[in-house]
Amino acid sequence: EEYLSAVRGALEGAPTGFEYDETEALHVLRILDYEPAVALRALEWAVGWRVASVSRLAELQRSGSDGGRVAAVNAILWLHRLTVASRGRAHRAGEYEALHAGLLRHGKDLAGVRRTHLPEKTVHEVIDLYYRAPGRYTDCVSVVEEDRLAVVKEDVG
Repeated sequence: EEYLSAVRGALEGAPTGFEYDETEALHVLRILDYEPAVALRALEWAVGWRVASVSRLAELQRSGSDGGRVAAVNAILWLHRLTVASRGRAHRAGEYEALHAGLLRHGKDLAGVRRTHLPEKTVHEVIDLYYRAPGRYTDCVSVVEEDRLAVVKEDVG
């Protein structure tokens, strides 16, 4: 319980873009042999990297209470687990609808969809959104592609 409170405080107290996830916190603790001090130290490094706090990272490196490098390496575990967990969360309202509109216009050209309908996202995020979208939002792709092929055949023929 104390460990989970510390994890929650670390993630909510810094603008990391990650939300607290109890399952992931316990998963990291299990991987790190149920050593809460090791897990929390690694989380400190992960938060420092995520918010690009050079002074905090320098402070952690100077302290070296757990070897420094070990915590830095374990921080990668935190970053990975929290990234995976954040991808699984529901997307903001309207993102699937924007994806759908973009797919109707651009077909499978996800870079085009990003450019015109989801400019705040990276291409990687649009691809991730596409594969996580319920079928009703992506079924239109085959129809759009078939229509494009029919137009090309008419132009050629």
